[in-house]
Amino acid sequence: MIHLLTNYYFLYFVSISGMLSHFLVKEIKGETLIEITGYFEDHFRSTLVAFIVTSIGYLAYISFLAEGTKGDVIAIFMLGYMFDSMLNKWSTKNV
Repeated sequence: MIHLLTNYYFLYFVSISGMLSHFLVKEIKGETLIEITGYFEDHFRSTLVAFIVTSIGYLAYISFLAEGTKGDVIAIFMLGYMFDSMLNKWSTKNV
């Protein structure tokens, strides 16, 4: 059995889940009024930039900081959340 904490595909999925959770938090707060497909169509560039930067951050993390512990999962999740939060900004006026 492959150990999930050292499985790079699992950790990449965790980083992308962090990005998606940021969108869901905005949706729960009522800050977005559009469906998920419409959101990605309307904010394609900022979503693409956030995805690319999250991927680069993930690669840097697993290359230099990963230790195979539970903390890696939390850190990589927060990495995806943080990059989406920083780079994928929009206001409700744009909706």
